[in-house]
Amino acid sequence: MNCEYLVSTTDENKVMQLSFEVFDIESDRLCGQDSLTVYDGTSTSDPRLAILCRDTIPESLLSTGRSLFLVFKSDHYGSGQGFSASYQAVESGGGY
Repeated sequence: MNCEYLVSTTDENKVMQLSFEVFDIESDRLCGQDSLTVYDGTSTSDPRLAILCRDTIPESLLSTGRSLFLVFKSDHYGSGQGFSASYQAVESGGGY
């Protein structure tokens, strides 16, 4: 199963910040089973910022443009609690 999410802002002076409150995805050292992949743009053709799995809450991710594209991949073997994330548009100068 794949779930895709696009988060973006219409403000040309801002970028997207993605922060995680909960992160517990099936552990696999290569993230080959269940994973969340975050791309810096609007599709899987854009640069990949991170491939995330396991149960450690990742650092916040910041886009270089106005969008982040997320792909959550899950097989039907093993499981974790999943993840909870929030996003916001922030000033492109870095302002966390």
